[in-house]
Amino acid sequence: MKTTKNMTSLFLFAFVSALALLLTAQTEAIPAFARQLGVKCVTCHFPQPPRLNNVGLVFRRMGFRLPDSDDNGNLVFKTPELMSALAFGSIIADLEAEVDKHAPSETESRWNFNLGEVALFSAHALPYNLSYWLLFIPRNDEGESELEFGEMQYNYGKATDMLHLRGGEFLTLWWQKVGDEKITLSAPLVLDEGSPTGVGSFAGFGLGAKQSGGEIAYTHNSLVDGKLSSTIGSVTILNGVNVDGESALRRSGDGVDFLAQGYHLFGSANNIGGFYYHGNTKFTAENEEPVFKDTFDRFGIVGNYYIKNRFGVLAGIVAGKDKSTELEQTLNDRGWFLETDIAATEKWSISYRHDGFDPDTDVSDDRIQADTISTRFHPVDNVLLTLEYHSVRTDVTDYSILGEVKLAY
Repeated sequence: MKTTKNMTSLFLFAFVSALALLLTAQTEAIPAFARQLGVKCVTCHFPQPPRLNNVGLVFRRMGFRLPDSDDNGNLVFKTPELMSALAFGSIIADLEAEVDKHAPSETESRWNFNLGEVALFSAHALPYNLSYWLLFIPRNDEGESELEFGEMQYNYGKATDMLHLRGGEFLTLWWQKVGDEKITLSAPLVLDEGSPTGVGSFAGFGLGAKQSGGEIAYTHNSLVDGKLSSTIGSVTILNGVNVDGESALRRSGDGVDFLAQGYHLFGSANNIGGFYYHGNTKFTAENEEPVFKDTFDRFGIVGNYYIKNRFGVLAGIVAGKDKSTELEQTLNDRGWFLETDIAATEKWSISYRHDGFDPDTDVSDDRIQADTISTRFHPVDNVLLTLEYHSVRTDVTDYSILGEVKLAY
């Protein structure tokens, strides 16, 4: 117990020291893209980082080139100058606290404090219309190192109409407002990295999983009453996932996985779109003979709308099916979510989300539901504070209370 108290004290001391350092150096220690372009975080984020507004989404789609207008009011893109590695790199660290409903033993505390992920991030627009994005994690939640993302992109065309070619290890869905861009700590069941339930021996397919592959995309941009309007469409060929539901380095199924998606961006932060995914995976024995195959399809509609930059509604519905040769049947599933965000002040937001997942629409009483209440405070560019209550209901209700301090340079 004494050791636990000492570790807790050390954690709190390290946190307070880091926070004090960042608060006193906020004019210099701003994240990578703001350093490159000399802009505030609110240029690309709303209501809080890492969620992107439409300027931020187009900035990302155009290979880290910022939309702007020339003297005649025509759309152009501002490309940051190449500087030192520190100018376009960031270090991001998570300090986490959790109330565990199921403590390991009566002598151990239900409160846990730990250093979460530490990430090294770098991305930039390069000459010849190229760009790159790298995210290396020397320490993830499991204490291991991994290359989370690594991609290259090539753009061809003009500011209003652009063709994109992208390849590497990346997130496949462009609508990531409740995924990689979420302002809550948890994601909706139907768009999370992993599937809420398995399909026989297959862990299941999660739409939020990163994958290896290649993408061809087209973007049409225009200025409407001084605001950016964009339409994005893409087709992606992917390696898919293995039987554990994780990104496959080598194809475990037949052929390739296929994803088609399209989105329309309007206003300052509103958009709507849809997608269709078709994939498969095979489980093989030691003799390399196939044991079973799962072929899965997912399609959905997602979108969000903000009222007077104060109140936002985000929603989506996803349906699909898994054809399992192991189970000798086809399972039809359906998921949904509805989230409301309130920008209480420029630096403080409050979110509530209800979501659910039905793994087999032909079976009753198997639905999973989740509720999330979260609040996020962004006192300075380098610090994000989040407190969240998250519950999941099946036959019983399980809950967690999570707190996170995210430090970024």
